[in-house]
Amino acid sequence: MRDVTVAVPPSWPASSGVGLAVIIPARDERDGIARTIAMVQDALKGLPVSSEILVVDDGSTDGTGAIAAGAGVRVITHPLNLGYGVALRTGIQHTDAPVVAILDADCSYSPDAMARLYARLDGADMVVGARSLLSDGVPWIRRAPKWLLNRFASYLVGRRIPDLNSGQRVMRRDTVLRYLHLMPTGFSFTSTITLAMMANGHAVLYEPVPYA
Repeated sequence: MRDVTVAVPPSWPASSGVGLAVIIPARDERDGIARTIAMVQDALKGLPVSSEILVVDDGSTDGTGAIAAGAGVRVITHPLNLGYGVALRTGIQHTDAPVVAILDADCSYSPDAMARLYARLDGADMVVGARSLLSDGVPWIRRAPKWLLNRFASYLVGRRIPDLNSGQRVMRRDTVLRYLHLMPTGFSFTSTITLAMMANGHAVLYEPVPYA
C-alpha cells in the first residue's frame, strides 16, 4: 500500500478542552454541509461530554468551507484537494480531544447513531457503525464484493469484521495516533485503521447503523 506524506501547515491550532471532536471531511458539499452540521449539532446535545465539530474543507471550489464556518463550527482548509485520508489525518492532528468521531459530509450515515457508538466506547478503542449489506445505500452490484472483502479481512486478522470500511466510527485518539503514519491518503483510511487495530489486539466493537 503506497503512503504519501503530506505536510500540514503548523499555523492550524489544536482545539482544547473538549472531550469529543466530530471530524467531517468535505469537498464541494455546499448543498448539504449546513444540514449535516445542524443534524450533528442536534445529536451532540444529548451526549454527556463536551464536544466540537471540525470540518476539513479538502480543496472545495464551491464555498463549502465558508458555509460551514457560517454554521458556527471550526473549519480547516486544504488549499488543494489532498484526499479523504489526508483530511481525516488533518482533523485528528488538530484536536486534542481524547475521543474523535468521523462522519461523511453528505449525511449518508445518520448523526443520531453517534450517541450509541459513543456509549459503547467504554472499554474499547474503536466502535464502528456497521452497515447492513441489504441497506438501500449499498448498490446491489457492490454487495457481493463487499461481502467477500469483509470475509477476507476477517480471515487476515482472525476476527469477524462486519463492515471493513464504514465511514462512521468513534475512536480513542491516542490509539489512532499510534497508527496514523500508516494511514493512506484516500478512502482506504477506514479499512487500514480497522485492520491495524484489530491485528494489534485492540478492542474494536461494531454497532448497527442505518445507511442511506
